[in-house]
Amino acid sequence: LVFLPLLTLKGIEGAMFRPTAFAVAAALFGSLILNLTLKPVLSSVLLTEKHLKDRKNPVIEFLTKKYHSILSKSLEYKKIILIAFLILIIGAGISYNFLGKEFVPPLDEGAIMASTVMLPETSLEESIKMGTRVEKIFLSFPEVISVSRTTGTAEASEHLHPVNHSHYNIELLPREERKRGFKEITQAMREELDKLPGVAYIFEQPISNKLAEMLTGTEGQLSVKLFGQDLPTLNDKIEEIRNVMSEIRGVADLQIEQTTGIPQLVIKLKRENLARFGIPVSDVADIIEIALNGIEATDVYEPDRITSVLIRLPEKYRSEEEAIKNLLVDAPNGERIPLSQLAEITKSEGPQTIFRENLMRRKIILCNVVKRDIGSFVKEAQQKIKEEVSLPPGYFISFGGQFESQQRAMKHLTTLMIIVILIIFVVLFSSFGSIWQASLIILNIPSTLIGGILGLLIAGQTINVSSTIGLIALFGICVQNDVILVAKINDFRRQGLSLREAVMKGALTKFRPIIMTDLVMIVAVLPLALTVTTGSELHRPLAVVYIGGFFFAILLRLIVVPVLYEVLARLEKK
Repeated sequence: LVFLPLLTLKGIEGAMFRPTAFAVAAALFGSLILNLTLKPVLSSVLLTEKHLKDRKNPVIEFLTKKYHSILSKSLEYKKIILIAFLILIIGAGISYNFLGKEFVPPLDEGAIMASTVMLPETSLEESIKMGTRVEKIFLSFPEVISVSRTTGTAEASEHLHPVNHSHYNIELLPREERKRGFKEITQAMREELDKLPGVAYIFEQPISNKLAEMLTGTEGQLSVKLFGQDLPTLNDKIEEIRNVMSEIRGVADLQIEQTTGIPQLVIKLKRENLARFGIPVSDVADIIEIALNGIEATDVYEPDRITSVLIRLPEKYRSEEEAIKNLLVDAPNGERIPLSQLAEITKSEGPQTIFRENLMRRKIILCNVVKRDIGSFVKEAQQKIKEEVSLPPGYFISFGGQFESQQRAMKHLTTLMIIVILIIFVVLFSSFGSIWQASLIILNIPSTLIGGILGLLIAGQTINVSSTIGLIALFGICVQNDVILVAKINDFRRQGLSLREAVMKGALTKFRPIIMTDLVMIVAVLPLALTVTTGSELHRPLAVVYIGGFFFAILLRLIVVPVLYEVLARLEKK
């Protein structure tokens, strides 16, 4: 039941983590079938009297004696145990607020994707020259194996970029062969690129890049979108937002998606002068269009192709402002009037692209977040933008990228987990026939989270989809152990033992299988927590949750469950 929420994940998070949940659920179902069919048969053959020998394990014997002593004292001082339990729960809740929040843990994929943007009017030759300098900077790092670059993209490409955009694919040594990770290498690269004037840049990794493009259609971990109708207002307000974000701790590669800065020659016709000379507006517009952009005159047919012939003025007559001003326009009376007398001609800058989402114009700020989690960064950014930037009516901001997916996934999982807990309560009640015994197991859910949350805090990990899956799986396994322990205590009570004797004997009887289960789970996930290879960061939060959770399960739940059982059982009698 606890894995059902994971099977309902949608979007990117569903594609990434649904197979894991399905594999675990299928494995548990398979083990259930084996436990009900094959294992009883094997036990009848292998666990006969001649195969069983009374062998004592000194370690288990020692731990059992210590557990007996600790449990006896705990049952004598139940109030102190429950108060300590409550303090730990409160401490875990406070610690949760100090944990970072993000979609998935940052990975080291063994490769870097870097993008640089220069001024819009930058020529191809200058872009190539600067791109060569940037390549040499990247190749100067000992961790870099090779660098490949593309400058601009073809019109048929998936993403259309002008020649002032360059993209670099940087191949790194395997993670186990280098001392510095992705974060340390890119930080050093930033320090070098900051020495180049007029170059904006952003660092990503191949999988992260595709993930960001699927989430928001843009680059970077985080995107801040400003929506509105008037382009000048959007340009002014997006600059204000960028200035605010530049002062927030952890921001890196901050830039506004380049959509403006294209040099333009603006020709505004003077209608009074056109009327005085009797020249129609359409005639002037046609002459300007033909002279500057050209007109298709004819087609040239060849055996394997058809080539269109375009007629327009030579380069020297359309590249200079003075030459365009001297362009002659025929009047109806035969005069030839210079264009400068019929129009106001000025230089300006205009947008190279106007982006829209849901029929609304928008501007985007792109950035990465370093040395802190995305969740706390967004929270601080939202607060500062609200305080320092005043938006006109009809303008609004949204945060996209990994933050958006993290919020959606966590909200979805939280809602479904509440439903699953209610279903588990009903199942437990139908199994035990007792509301208080079902409540006992449900009340221990917070103790399951104590070890997991403290483990994440100590290891410096964050709350993300990977660690959340670990918490869900940890909750399910610990509930299973509680069910086994409570059922065993009930068996001894039905045999006529007193409440204290049944609690002690049941806890001691199940101490060995429970502690062995927890220790096996800790040892099993140690490689995930300790291995340093490409992609190991994805499963490390899950492993940390398992280790912390099961460690505290050994120390805490084997004490708290018997104590709570006795307390609730005595309350029921009263």
